[in-house]
Amino acid sequence: MTLNRLLTTIIQLAFGIPTFWYAKEAYKDIKENGFIKPIIVNEQYAVIDGDTRLAIAKELGYKSVIVRKL
Repeated sequence: MTLNRLLTTIIQLAFGIPTFWYAKEAYKDIKENGFIKPIIVNEQYAVIDGDTRLAIAKELGYKSVIVRKL
């Protein structure tokens, strides 16, 4: 891994930006197994956990996903 790639990964993790490898694996998993893990939202329906999975579901053409409200 190059120094530039390492620094990019550290910045992505520090700011909560999904890394490419995670998004790629999540895309593959959702495409093969379906949408299993719910998107976590707060009382105003803002996404707390699952931004990447939600974006992937939209890209795959899902009309609805499982949501868990806290």
